[in-house]
Amino acid sequence: RPMKVLTEEEQLKMVQWGVECSSAQLFRTGLVHADPHEGNMLYTDDGKLALLDFGLICRVNNEQQEAMAGCILNILNRDWMDLIDNLRIIEMLPKVPQTWVDADGNPASYTGGEGSWKDVDDESFREAFQKCMDGDDPNKSRSNFTELVVDLTKLSTAWRFNLPPYMVFIIRSLTTLDFCAVRTGANMYELAAPTALFRAMAPKTPRGRQQLQKILMNDEGGVKGKELMELAESAGGAGGGDADG
Repeated sequence: RPMKVLTEEEQLKMVQWGVECSSAQLFRTGLVHADPHEGNMLYTDDGKLALLDFGLICRVNNEQQEAMAGCILNILNRDWMDLIDNLRIIEMLPKVPQTWVDADGNPASYTGGEGSWKDVDDESFREAFQKCMDGDDPNKSRSNFTELVVDLTKLSTAWRFNLPPYMVFIIRSLTTLDFCAVRTGANMYELAAPTALFRAMAPKTPRGRQQLQKILMNDEGGVKGKELMELAESAGGAGGGDADG
């Protein structure tokens, strides 16, 4: 059955399964269904999720998988500095920050008009990034992917962002699911967190292993017990659904 004829409880289950399924594709298999809209998802008679139409597929490598899993955990932990580093790995940010200046060299909003990108120091960019992400309420939690897209779009009017071809499909997939999640009240980040945490705890790259050590150990070599418990609670916050899909 399609989503439009389901009960509210069934719709929530379908969205939970859809996000969990896409998370497993993104963080574990590296082969992502890039068009998971309502017409491509069915609720089966035995209570499972069926995906249709695999005509739009995207592949991601190990480094990109670990960085994107890291992004989910960064957002849950409000670790904006590590989020910047992960966005650079997935090639959405240049390694050297750049801001847009007009033809006279004055800072300006990027509108595609006459001007150029100018290299700036990393500290200035990180301050601007944190200010934008914190907004008016530094303690505000995020519940949907669209909020992140809106904030990054605001930043992109002054700072250079890139959109590699593979990320077009990833963003399409996430925003499509996000539309369904918002309708049902599901939290995209909490639903994706368990798979993201699983990926972070089983790294395959040198940087992934470094990040795991950062998650697990403090500067004195001890285990970050409290932080690990908080992360596990965030990852388990999705609560509901038997992910049989």
